[in-house]
Order: sequence, then C-alpha cells, then structure tokens
Amino acid sequence: MTNQELLEAYKNTASKKPYELSENTVKTYITNVEYLIEFLNKNICEITNKDIRRYLLSLDVSDSTYNIRLSSFKSLYEILKYNPDTEDLIVVDPTNGLTKVKESKKKKTPLTREEQKIIIKNCKNIRDKAIFTTLISTGLRIHELINLTLEQYENRDEKNKIYLTVNKGSYNDEYIYIDKDTEKVIDEYLKTRKLGCKYLFVSNGGKQMDRTCVSRTLKTIARRSGEIDESRIMQFSNHLLRHTKATNMVEDNVPIDIIARTLRHHGLGVVMTYVDTSDERLIEANK
Repeated sequence: MTNQELLEAYKNTASKKPYELSENTVKTYITNVEYLIEFLNKNICEITNKDIRRYLLSLDVSDSTYNIRLSSFKSLYEILKYNPDTEDLIVVDPTNGLTKVKESKKKKTPLTREEQKIIIKNCKNIRDKAIFTTLISTGLRIHELINLTLEQYENRDEKNKIYLTVNKGSYNDEYIYIDKDTEKVIDEYLKTRKLGCKYLFVSNGGKQMDRTCVSRTLKTIARRSGEIDESRIMQFSNHLLRHTKATNMVEDNVPIDIIARTLRHHGLGVVMTYVDTSDERLIEANK
C-alpha cells in the first residue's frame, strides 16, 4: 500500500471505537507523520526504529512538540496494527522503546526588542537577515517558512497577503501578511538568491533549507554578536521566534483575537501559551 493509502486507513480507523480520536487530533497526527515521511522518503511499512530516532534527533522543537510528534507515530503504528486491512503490513512496531521527554516547566523567555535588533544587525548576509526578519514579523512556523515558495511570494495580492499551502489537512484560511519592511529585505535578498529552486529561501548550495540549519544559524549569529550570554543563547530556537511575535503584539496592545488569527490558531487558549506578559504591563493595567 502507498503512504497515502496507509494514512487513509489510519484516519478511518482512528475516528472509530476503541480510539475515537477527534478530527483535529487526527489532522495533527497525520501532519506529523507526513513530516516524518518527508524527512525519510520511505514507505510507512519500511520505517525502522533507527529511522525514527534519527528524525527525532534532528528536531529543534519544544519538549511538548517533541512528545506530540512521538505520540503521532505511536498512534499510527498502533492503529495500523489494529486495522484488519493493514495489520499484516506492520511486522514490527518501530516506535517500541521510544519514550517521551520530560517536559520542562520553565517557560522560555521570548527575544527582547534589543535581542531582536542584535540578531538582525549581526546577520552575515542578506539571506539570513531576510529569514529572521520574516520569522519575527510574521510568526511563521519553521516548516512553513522553509516550504514557502518563490511563486507564492511573487503572487501575493495587493495587500501583501500570502496563502499557505504546506499545512496539509488543516484549515483553508491560513495566510500571512508581509509588511513593507519585510518585503524590502526579501526583495533585496532576491537580487542575490541562487536560481533553480522553487523555494523562497534556499541554502548556499541552492537547495531547500533545513529547519535545523535555521536554528543553528540563529545561535551562531547571537554568539558572533558578543552581546548575548551563552546560557541565554542555548534557549534560542526557531519556535522561540514565534513566541516573540506573539509577545511583540501583546506589548503593542494588539487584541488577543487578532494575535490568534496572526498565529493561525483557531482558539484563544493555545495563544496564551505563547504570550509573555510582564509584571510591568500587569501593574499598568491594574492602576
């Protein structure tokens, strides 16, 4: 069976007894499995324990996201083994022995305005400047950024609206707006961009960028600046930039429903996990 057929079998079984997973949970799990398939370029039935460990080690995500990815894979193989039409195809469950990480209760602090300026100022080339300007200004997830195509950017509408097409199985109204400052930096980058790749941001070799490369570059820039402590640099990650966008908007007094739409969350509860509200703002609000 093809991967698409296996995922369809998983989807149909996951929504029924004894599992009865919600539609949103199934969508999330399938999206996570698609990340794994894209990384390995293998059939689901051929994926090994070593393959999954290699993928998990490549991630630069929060502890909770790591655990959700692993839960997605465990759910996939458990349900495919349960389904009579696919049980014989899964000889060994490759998730056996893989355990979740203990989630840190310490909340990571988003980049301050000063740290954001330091990162942008110390980018060694226009591509890196364009990448981090885009991440900070839009709140894009890292997989959304590296899958954004040149065609999508060039075909944005008169309001600089870009529809996202990388979130398979998700809502149909996911889009971002590119502000004028970000547009200016990207357009400057395009003058030096290597040709031959469909993606907007490309590696030095002209290929699609890797999410771990972006995270390493962020830390490298911070170290090169000489203005940020190493213990603080170790907190930096792709996902922290998304938190930073949310906190910037809070500090600018943007309504929470607008923040939710900007981050493309269809519920306010999730948004609050991104937002860092300072004591100063609380004191000011309660005067």
